[in-house]
Amino acid sequence: MRKNFDKEKGRKERAVDELIQAALALKEKPDNGLNQKIIQSWKESPNMRRMAKGKIVVVMAVFCLFVMTITVAAAAKYLTAKEVADKAGATKIADAFQGDSALELNEIKEAGDYRVTLLGIASGEALTQSEVSEKIPELEGLYAAIAIERIDGQPMPDTRSEEYSNMQWFISPLIQGLAPWQYNIASMNGGYYDTVENGIFYRLINCDDIAKFADRKLYLCVVSDTVFYNVEAFQYNEVTGEICENKDYNGVNLLFGLPIDRSKADTKAAEQYLKELEASWSSGNNDSEEPSSLDLKMQEISDLLAGGKEEEALEGAELMEDSVKTVKKEEGVYQYEFSSENETTVIQFYETNFVDGKDFTVFSGNDSGQEVIYIITLVDNKNDTVTIQTYKKIIGAISLEP
Repeated sequence: MRKNFDKEKGRKERAVDELIQAALALKEKPDNGLNQKIIQSWKESPNMRRMAKGKIVVVMAVFCLFVMTITVAAAAKYLTAKEVADKAGATKIADAFQGDSALELNEIKEAGDYRVTLLGIASGEALTQSEVSEKIPELEGLYAAIAIERIDGQPMPDTRSEEYSNMQWFISPLIQGLAPWQYNIASMNGGYYDTVENGIFYRLINCDDIAKFADRKLYLCVVSDTVFYNVEAFQYNEVTGEICENKDYNGVNLLFGLPIDRSKADTKAAEQYLKELEASWSSGNNDSEEPSSLDLKMQEISDLLAGGKEEEALEGAELMEDSVKTVKKEEGVYQYEFSSENETTVIQFYETNFVDGKDFTVFSGNDSGQEVIYIITLVDNKNDTVTIQTYKKIIGAISLEP
């Protein structure tokens, strides 16, 4: 993504201006329909579940880090970014925070009752240099570790407490010239991991590559009392594309600058990314399209399992031969190979998604010309292993009509 700036500088700057102007053509206020699609995608994505202690998301975009000079002001009591990743059980990502492309920042800002510290950043570039790249084909994207504490010294709620369940924070990169209510961690394939240590709340986030936009201002926003972007928290300048804190916001609304090396910018890649991202919002999200009977059936089964009604959910389903397996936990993940129609798919289940020692997934497929619903259930054996079983429920013959 390196550019020849001597010969292409003028053309590059014009292209960037055109890209920014295209983004600025968006409405001043977010379109509710698009917002709902983004929010629904955020809610439904398995990687975007709110994570309790012990879960980390692997992301899918390259992020090249920047060089930054800053005064380190954080107290020694904080966990390092590496230690936060260690808490997530992601040792390879923790190693990346010690790599050459990792950056320890420890930049502190305060708002209201809280002190927020941007601890550090690591990248997919560092991850692809580690052993974990041999296990997962795409290890790309930005990892940033943030610490939040109360200024009065009162501890933040533990992740196992009801108070934590009611605590809401939205932490996301933002990009100059792109409407922040549309382009943020919720729409850019993001995820996060939370933990609390010695009364300090830590979050490890990830999202798509933003280095391609390095010729613009890049930000990391931290907002309280919400899990989605709040249009009242920041002000967006339609002329310059810049984002700033709304001083009248009743809560935490901080912006950290991310001065990524401008040489990492790639206008063509940025433009292509925006086209693909916007296309993904509209594909498969026709609000006028009614859900199919198969979709409704799978949703019914999921609801029954989530409600603890396993017997009802599995009514009419057959336990697949040789599907019962004991799987050992590895770095907080249980990996299961599902085979059907001469194909094998690796499915990962995260320990922190378990509820009352159980987890499940439901999806459709075909078996010898029959449309079926597959139901995979997991039960925690309390010894770092789970018992996994796969059931199939035949729905009927697959229609050959177009």
